[in-house]
Amino acid sequence: MEHLPSKGPKNDYHGISANHNRDQQYWVGSAFLAGFIFKRLHLPPMLGFLLSGFLMNYLGLTNGSLALDQIADLGIILLLFSIGLKLDLKGLSKPEIWGGSTVHALLTILFLTLLDLAHFTNLNLGQAAYPAMPDQKRERFFRRSSSRG
Repeated sequence: MEHLPSKGPKNDYHGISANHNRDQQYWVGSAFLAGFIFKRLHLPPMLGFLLSGFLMNYLGLTNGSLALDQIADLGIILLLFSIGLKLDLKGLSKPEIWGGSTVHALLTILFLTLLDLAHFTNLNLGQAAYPAMPDQKRERFFRRSSSRG
């Protein structure tokens, strides 16, 4: 594992600075504090963790740290593991779940296919979506529909 050089005093642990360790303590501590506050407000602590991370990143307190990336990866792994523990397979067998996910998948495939077709053939999205429509009608249709929004 490679460590980036850092400013400030060094300690004996693989050349990681004391300031770097203090930064990690602030990151984790602020996430726990925000999670605790959200829990006291009867909201999911995950919202506090996310808000804390977004706020620290917005304020520039993360500085693209490798350690923070590793902590974030570990958090996502634990989150996905906990979701897997709560997954109810009987609930997934309901027709409305399969119907909704099938419609979503088909619409996504259709949209991405049209996007790829438009990109690789140098057509606009309207030309890719309605290839049989004459150009004049297509232009009039899309000009009218875009002027409404």
